[in-house]
Amino acid sequence: MQRSDRMQAFVESLKQTLNVSNDFVELSDHPYSCRCEKCLQWWVSMGPEDLGHGWGFGPFTEQEFIKAGGVVESYHLTEFSESIYHDDDREVPF
Repeated sequence: MQRSDRMQAFVESLKQTLNVSNDFVELSDHPYSCRCEKCLQWWVSMGPEDLGHGWGFGPFTEQEFIKAGGVVESYHLTEFSESIYHDDDREVPF
């Protein structure tokens, strides 16, 4: 996949302005489902995502995440996660 000239210019500007690494820029082209080693390290550095009912680790398992050096804290529902996700008897707010 190749970026358009305008998108590449934007990425280069972002990279310089925010001091973003080349690896981060490269990984922006990887699909969410990519299971390469660089993506695993990206997930470890970013930490798990809040799924509203527990932690998610992208395409990786919790065990893979931890084995690669990731840290998993205990999960607590927040007001934000409760407002997006619902039980079968509640409506989704959007």
